[in-house]
Amino acid sequence: MLFLDEVGELPPPMQAKLLRVLETGDVMRVGSSEPRRVDVRVIAASNRVLDREVREGRFRADLFYRFNVVELRIPALRERREDIPLLVRHFATGFARQFGRDMMAIDHEVLVRLAARGNKKEAARRLGLSRRALYRRLEKFGLDAPRPAAA
Repeated sequence: MLFLDEVGELPPPMQAKLLRVLETGDVMRVGSSEPRRVDVRVIAASNRVLDREVREGRFRADLFYRFNVVELRIPALRERREDIPLLVRHFATGFARQFGRDMMAIDHEVLVRLAARGNKKEAARRLGLSRRALYRRLEKFGLDAPRPAAA
């Protein structure tokens, strides 16, 4: 099993090479002059809508059809806020285990607020931060918040 993340970001030359591997099952190991046969199942993920990328000429149609045997579309978290409490508990449990701590109870009100209406101005106010400081922290921790427009 091979998981390829963000295949929509592959440049065209790499798309062609990947397609060849998927069609022939042959890969060329670094430093080798002999191809090697591989038999793998591929799971590919992208945050781009690949059929649109194909229509707009940014992704190879033949590679898209190779990948698109079974398609699972998962809506963005903002469209499925009911998953937030489950994710909070999952990550809190994992961090507690990682740091050798007991799992703390998570207050229901906290979970309700996290299901966090996306109001960053209110979040910054409650944290005692400026909005810009909140955005800098979100960016620092890789939470990909879009930057606010210049004031």
